[in-house]
Amino acid sequence: MKTLIYIILGIFLVATVAEGQGPQWRVYTPQNSGLPFPSIRALATEKDSLERNIIWMGVGGLTKFDGIIWTVYNSTNSGMVGGAWTIALDQKNSKWIGSNTAGITKFDGLTWNHYDTSNSPIPAQWIWEIFIDKNDTKWIGTGFSGLVKFEDTTWTVYNEENSGIPGRRIRGVSSVDDILWIGTDGNGVGKLEDTSWTNYDTSNSGLTNDDISDIDIDGKGNKWILTFGGGLNKFNSSDTVWTYFPGPGTCLLIDEKRNVKWTGSPGGGLFKFYNDSIMTNYRPENSPMPDYTVNDLSLDSSGNLWIATNGGLAVFNESGIVGVDDPAIINVPVSAKLFQNYPNPFNPTTRIRYELRKPSLVELKIYNSIGAEIQTLANEYQQPKSHEVVFYAFDNLSSGVYYYVLKVDGVYTNSKKFVYLK
Repeated sequence: MKTLIYIILGIFLVATVAEGQGPQWRVYTPQNSGLPFPSIRALATEKDSLERNIIWMGVGGLTKFDGIIWTVYNSTNSGMVGGAWTIALDQKNSKWIGSNTAGITKFDGLTWNHYDTSNSPIPAQWIWEIFIDKNDTKWIGTGFSGLVKFEDTTWTVYNEENSGIPGRRIRGVSSVDDILWIGTDGNGVGKLEDTSWTNYDTSNSGLTNDDISDIDIDGKGNKWILTFGGGLNKFNSSDTVWTYFPGPGTCLLIDEKRNVKWTGSPGGGLFKFYNDSIMTNYRPENSPMPDYTVNDLSLDSSGNLWIATNGGLAVFNESGIVGVDDPAIINVPVSAKLFQNYPNPFNPTTRIRYELRKPSLVELKIYNSIGAEIQTLANEYQQPKSHEVVFYAFDNLSSGVYYYVLKVDGVYTNSKKFVYLK
């Protein structure tokens, strides 16, 4: 009940504060900007030589936005390979981009280098996470094949056969005092100190769920562990006390300056957790958030929070957005509701359902992970009611991540991710 009161109070504060300030929100979609595709997987921010905040996004390959100009890098115009599943910046501001199908691409602003299973010791093409520590060492979490350490020219692979790592599916990585913390999909948390591993899961600790979606460490050394279905877990700096806070999540960001933890959810919007006690939930019905699913978060040097969703890119700053000149569109009225497909993952068929709130021209299309159109499922005038479409995976469709995108009367409404497994 307390959590519900905090959320309601937070919504009221958002509404009242917004009346007296400059723009706190801007939202970018393919209809009002150079964004090539609505669903954004990854984010990273940096400052360039002109002191501009540069936003790097995993969409349409790799997309760059400097506050005015949009630039898209893909396999047809650059050395970019595959889609960007995760993005990290090293100490020279080189971009390290992990793909869900094609390994890693490094871009230093001029030169592109590619690392995959054919030309390096990387054991998998699916890269789930890249974390770069204070020593500029790259820690690479794979989707199925463990953790990879890349230091200068030396590669080291950690899996269950050669180490005490708790699992092979690595979703989150962070470090403090040269101690590495990793979050796995289904096997809890691992701590690597020198060559020694200590593992925490629901059977031997206060961790509330073993499916870890992200992990970060605050300035006091507290470990913050976000889970799917088990809320947000805080493990204190002495590694003795666990504290649970409610709410599912896909991504986590700590704003030390404001004492705020931001979490994105797979269908509940954006959550602000202030002073470890007050939670505010931003959703499309109470804010300009373009979608309920938040895939990644990044904080730029001006204090702007960038939010990657399935419905576009949002930027939010309670004190007023700084250094972004493109005004964009604040919000688009919702005229339809799109549901998650079932089953998911699927083979060979899955059902997609949506509801119309008025008679509308409906366009429903399937896209792959880099934004190429695969198939049109609907392109017709339809009546307001619940509709269902069956998608049949054709014979030469590859296993992988795909998106279905709903437009109503020519306006982007929503999109969702689904997985085809042969």
